[in-house]
Amino acid sequence: MKVSEIRDILKAELIVGEEQLDEEVVGGGGADLMEDILAAVAKGAVLLTGLTSDDVIRTARVAGVFT
Repeated sequence: MKVSEIRDILKAELIVGEEQLDEEVVGGGGADLMEDILAAVAKGAVLLTGLTSDDVIRTARVAGVFT
């Protein structure tokens, strides 16, 4: 499944990462603790979170996940 398909299904608003819309997602998960993301999320996964801070975007980029 592509990032754009997930965005459409969730009716989500894209904030950053427009260049990643055609990328394939390998898995996904949800977390609100940034430490959990760094420790357990695979590259190419999609992250679902209720947080809306800049730290989420920075952490996702370091971990190699889609937000």
